[in-house]
Amino acid sequence: MTDLRARTLLVATALVAASLAGCLTDGDSAADATGGDTLAVDSAVEADTIDDTGTADTAVSDTASANDTASADTAVPLGTCAARCGEYVTGASCQCDPACTQYDNCCTDYAALCSGGPAATDFVVAKDTECADPGDWFVVTRVRDGDTIDLATGDAVRFLVVDTTEISSNDCEAWEAKAFTKAAVEASGEVCLVSDPTSDDRDLYDRLLRYVYVRDAAADGAPINLNVRLVRLGYARVYYPYAYGRVYEDEAKAAQAAAAEELLGGWGACGW
Repeated sequence: MTDLRARTLLVATALVAASLAGCLTDGDSAADATGGDTLAVDSAVEADTIDDTGTADTAVSDTASANDTASADTAVPLGTCAARCGEYVTGASCQCDPACTQYDNCCTDYAALCSGGPAATDFVVAKDTECADPGDWFVVTRVRDGDTIDLATGDAVRFLVVDTTEISSNDCEAWEAKAFTKAAVEASGEVCLVSDPTSDDRDLYDRLLRYVYVRDAAADGAPINLNVRLVRLGYARVYYPYAYGRVYEDEAKAAQAAAAEELLGGWGACGW
């Protein structure tokens, strides 16, 4: 029995030695090698678990996302682009839209949701035969800022009665106004242009002076006056002295009073 135990011990020792042979490099120890084997086994088990359940990666991702969101919301004020879209970058597609903050997002990709925001039903719809003629509708090739667009005809259009802040000087609410106009134009597909008989046809920069109408889903697809809508949501203000005596001066003034009272757009964010 003693000889059998001895032989068994020798065989066991040989097997352990064989398992370590070739696994050690200069400076390694048996403990290191064992640790390496353990890690390899753990990794294999983890891989099998992820493959079998298909949920491990998602769980980790969701947790990280939740942590990032919580951290971002804590680090910056709610209602700012940085709170939900990462670091604010001038001109980026992800911008703060006051009408969107109630849906817990700041991205213009959610423009459809924002149609249910503050003042959603305060529209100035095209009157009588305005925008009824297909020839009144034009393709937009570029949105320069909140109140200026370029047409496929080569003309530039300056919105009548209203004024948005300047992108060139990175003014407060300028990028938000541009993003809103761009989203409205894209959702409409084309814009309808209506002149004002009390206004010049063009300004000093040879831009057409027009009321710009867009088809709006929240208005059942009817063309609405985008000039007044910009004011009503706080993206623009009534542009005096150039608004005096214009056809839609009173509507624009009423829209501005409501936006100011509700602290929408620049009235709340910029202290207009």
